[in-house]
Amino acid sequence: MKTFSATYKGNRMLELKVDIPLEDDADVLVIVPDEDDREESIWDLFVTQGFADGYAESDSVYDTL
Repeated sequence: MKTFSATYKGNRMLELKVDIPLEDDADVLVIVPDEDDREESIWDLFVTQGFADGYAESDSVYDTL
């Protein structure tokens, strides 16, 4: 499973930040934080994005360990 960021555009529409290879009518899981969790989830997203930004293609050798 992978995680991708998206922006809710209203009217049941999400805009993904990156293109992902999905077939038409593919099932996806959307997790929406509770209001109480919003600040924590923003920090989680910030940390996750910071980690992903530091990931280089050459690091993929560690993915199979």
